[in-house]
Amino acid sequence: MRTIIRSAAYRLAFAVSLAFALATLLLGAAIFYAAHAAFAREMDASIELAAWLLRPPGFVWGEDDAAYLLLAKELRHLSYREVQDVAAPMHARFPPLFPLMLAVVGWPVADSLDVLLAFVSLCSAGAIFLAYDGTRRAFGDDVALPVALLMALNPAVLWMGGTLMA
Repeated sequence: MRTIIRSAAYRLAFAVSLAFALATLLLGAAIFYAAHAAFAREMDASIELAAWLLRPPGFVWGEDDAAYLLLAKELRHLSYREVQDVAAPMHARFPPLFPLMLAVVGWPVADSLDVLLAFVSLCSAGAIFLAYDGTRRAFGDDVALPVALLMALNPAVLWMGGTLMA
């Protein structure tokens, strides 16, 4: 009996969240088709704001934020070693481009977490705009606007835009 009630509660919660997501998607599509490309550029600012507001207050437990920041500091010293490990081996898990970008942006501001997070949210908004622009060039506005909308409404994109993850 308990499993049935739990199952029904999960189904109800899923149905409500799905209805909310579809309503949001339809409203966003209506707005997109009404304003087209001008709104797509303004949407980047709203994505940056949403990523900023949804960001965690510091480093997230179990994520790669600290590793990226340590690698950025190591790149400033012309090294690519894992300093958190006693043996300090060469790092082999992450490619060096994102830590290099963090090193360049964080150098003048002493790795201020707020500045680095603002930079990552700008990169996230830029990725949405590049996806819109590339799809627009290949398939036109009728396909590009829904692609950008789906990408902008994706909770993972918003959440990752507020963390130090690539």
